[in-house]
Amino acid sequence: MYRVCCRGLRPCFWTIALLLTAQVVYRVLLVLEGQGTLARHGFNITIPKIQFGINRKASRATIPMDFFISEKSYCSDRAGMLAMALIPSKLEDFALRQETRQTWGSADTLGVPFGMVFLLGRPTNRKQREEIKDERREYGDIVQGDYDDQDQASKTLNGLYWLALNCAMVPFTIIASDKVLLDVFLLQSFLWEVLEVPEKQSMIFGKLMIYRPPSEKPSSGWSLKGLVNFVPQVTEAPIENYTPYFEEGAWFGRTQTVAKLLGASGGVPLVSPTSMYFTGLLASAAGLYRSPEVFNAWWRTDTKVRFEEIGLVLGWLNKDLVPSRVRLWELLKKHHEVSYDKLENQMVRREIKPIEKPASKKQPVTQSLQVNVTHAEKKTRG
Repeated sequence: MYRVCCRGLRPCFWTIALLLTAQVVYRVLLVLEGQGTLARHGFNITIPKIQFGINRKASRATIPMDFFISEKSYCSDRAGMLAMALIPSKLEDFALRQETRQTWGSADTLGVPFGMVFLLGRPTNRKQREEIKDERREYGDIVQGDYDDQDQASKTLNGLYWLALNCAMVPFTIIASDKVLLDVFLLQSFLWEVLEVPEKQSMIFGKLMIYRPPSEKPSSGWSLKGLVNFVPQVTEAPIENYTPYFEEGAWFGRTQTVAKLLGASGGVPLVSPTSMYFTGLLASAAGLYRSPEVFNAWWRTDTKVRFEEIGLVLGWLNKDLVPSRVRLWELLKKHHEVSYDKLENQMVRREIKPIEKPASKKQPVTQSLQVNVTHAEKKTRG
């Protein structure tokens, strides 16, 4: 039809308009059929299921290996780091990056040996390019690769590639959004414990999710969103390949373990959501274990913070926290300082030499945070 009708600018325009109109009408009829509206008005017909779009072979990921900005000496200049955080961020989200720097991204200034860089893509104009250069000069925490900034899969792959080149000596890697808040004090204690458990060396940790494919039945509402998405950038995974994966807000593991995802990326098709691709399909292809569902108790996705949980939760993954991330961070710092003071006072009363403050070595984590490798864990392996 395209070749017949699209022979010139005006016929081409009308051909595209006709195709879009046909798809809109078809979607509306599907919705009306699903609601029973057609039957109530005497139209006892069944709308055939037609797949609009272009069938194509699922694409494989390509690791972007070129950089506009690469902080090659970031890790080598910071000896003794326990964890390195890679934070995918959009070029225009300077405010979110600043908020992260002011909160858990400032962990190293409080004695927690964590590093952090933001992952950015290709700038779209000269002004944006200059703004990122200025930000890099001021903070020194920008890694910018040569890929589309909206491509989240390429962004994470580029970050993992940078990590393999420059930070392979760091024990742990954290992949986190610029919208979350992590309790780095509690996380530090947990990571020290992971180092002592051989069974956890091939494990990644996060909030486990089970992917449930959407129902084929049309919903009661409809919108124009997605109607023109004839050629999607990523594909939906076949139902038989659905696998457990982590909430995309934050996940972490040993650096040499996370690096295995790079090696598996060439043979696994890109899927949506991106977190399923990395912590689901890639993790399974690389032979990694995922933390079991019981570990979900130490993550929060609620908007409202429960103050009694401060100091007992590894991270808050909701971007619209009440109170704000900055306010909650102040409460976290105060909580852990008070906890330290109580411990120090007990030591003094027992004539025990107090530890140095801020603590830079292993601290005991609560017994409830310990996650043992059980039969349930092995089931999470893809």
